[in-house]
Amino acid sequence: MSSMPFQPTRRTLNGLALTLPFWRRTQEREVQRSAEGEPTFVASPGEPSKAVRVRVRELETALVAGTLTTNALLLDAAHDDLRPYPLFRALIAKHAREPRAELTPKGEPGTPLTSVLTVLGADGKPRAGLRIYAYHTSSKGWYAAEAPHVSGNSGDWKFARLFAYGRTDAEGRCTLVGVRPAPYPRTTLPSHIHLGFEDGDRTLLVSELRFEDCPHLTPEVREASLRSGFVIVPVTRAADGAAHCTAEFRLPPA
Repeated sequence: MSSMPFQPTRRTLNGLALTLPFWRRTQEREVQRSAEGEPTFVASPGEPSKAVRVRVRELETALVAGTLTTNALLLDAAHDDLRPYPLFRALIAKHAREPRAELTPKGEPGTPLTSVLTVLGADGKPRAGLRIYAYHTSSKGWYAAEAPHVSGNSGDWKFARLFAYGRTDAEGRCTLVGVRPAPYPRTTLPSHIHLGFEDGDRTLLVSELRFEDCPHLTPEVREASLRSGFVIVPVTRAADGAAHCTAEFRLPPA
């Protein structure tokens, strides 16, 4: 007597799905493409699933207990899929207390870049305790894992994959650690790091850090960048190939 092939029911399949490592499952996000078929925009992540909410709650418990830091969390590539979710980003913002911010997970492709920022008030004195929001593109010029940009109002600002929060120390300094961002594909806009300087719920300044050696930084673009209040800095290279820069930002009068 021949045996019949096993035909699992929907109920069985659902049960099996629950036994899988749910923290690795992510929803597919719609990707818009150019006429040539290249990715251009990806949809925002939308509402987090129950599994995502559970993971974020567990991470918050560890942060509150002091067994985890925001930098350790952002360095862990296992949580890369959480990065676009506002729920996760709010968690990082709430618990970021160090004068160092790790923007990229371990193993992120690209040239390592360390940027030391000094923030001064309108009076020229260092501003301690300010929160800095930073984000930038990957080494191929993409804000998202699936496409260069995230669609929707302020999509990149709200959902960029490579981001971090840090706080200025007593000298007004905060160090950003990431990879050298690349310019957007098929554009002439210079590479840059987006920055927001925050005091509680108030954003005191929104600016950019740009780089002297970027080939897109023509004299005209340089002049326009400075008019916009962006900071342009030289970049040095260490013996190991890592890039370094320092920048000073002055906050506007209150």
